Amino acid sequence: SPPPVAPPDADLMVIRRDTGTRAARRFVHDHAISAGMSEARIDDLRMATHELVVNTMLHSGGQGLLSIWTTETQIICQIQDGGRIEDHLVGRRPPTPSEVGHGLYVVHQVCDLVRIHRRSGGTTVRIHIDLT
Repeated sequence: SPPPVAPPDADLMVIRRDTGTRAARRFVHDHAISAGMSEARIDDLRMATHELVVNTMLHSGGQGLLSIWTTETQIICQIQDGGRIEDHLVGRRPPTPSEVGHGLYVVHQVCDLVRIHRRSGGTTVRIHIDLT
């Protein structure tokens, strides 16, 4: 089933090839600082966001929507794009060294929860990272 809809006060950023990963990392970094997230977890959030934005640029025509919001204990970040992930276990198994792309594996390693929802028009990846 799809994840619940993002709250209306979520911060949004349109991802395009000209946006770049640096702008997305800065966007989530600034949100995390204002939420009081620990430095170690901010590093995890930036790394996971970077990998997800790269995937959007490479596998979905380069466009997507990045949303971020805070709960009492977590930052939740979501990317929606037009890409299709066919492997239901992607990121849950260590990739072999010869495989291209280790991004979703890295995301699973640094996040507290990763949800991937496939829909007919694309994919939503939602990550949860504890504030501390």
